[in-house]
Amino acid sequence: MPYFLPKTSHNIRQYLSTLEDRHFPDFAARHDQIMATSESHFEMLKDRVGGASKDMTNWSKSAVEGIEKGTGLKVGDVVRRGQEAAGKVRNELEAKVPEKGVKMEKVGYVVEQRPVAELVRPVAAAPAPVAEVKSAPAAPLSSSPPAAPSAAAPAAAATAAAPAPVEQKKPERRLV
Repeated sequence: MPYFLPKTSHNIRQYLSTLEDRHFPDFAARHDQIMATSESHFEMLKDRVGGASKDMTNWSKSAVEGIEKGTGLKVGDVVRRGQEAAGKVRNELEAKVPEKGVKMEKVGYVVEQRPVAELVRPVAAAPAPVAEVKSAPAAPLSSSPPAAPSAAAPAAAATAAAPAPVEQKKPERRLV
């Protein structure tokens, strides 16, 4: 339900929490304790998974060394080349992420009942001056369709062509 109706589920959760605090304070205290315990267990699980990945890396290194000693194959070179290629790709992707000191400008929001992402772009230190564009005065707007040109009017219509619209550059958008 929180995925489809986030605001409604938030309001229902808040209402039930206030009822629990008002009418069942002992149960509310136990509920808060259970939530705190589950958060700490989740953090411990994340730490253990991180430790397991380090153990797996060490195990894979010792396995590669054992294969090289037992068979004489240069498996370690192949593994190192793959790791170097992955490192290069990682460095290229990290280079595309803006530095922390770069000032960002809000471009817009992605919204689903509430903002879920902010669209930003780097802001130039000193924007370049924009040249003024002169154009012919605009024709008055009317709700009636344009009249069909007469036989003598085609030459005049061809010489008084409207200026081409100026294209404006749209800002670059990305999710952060």
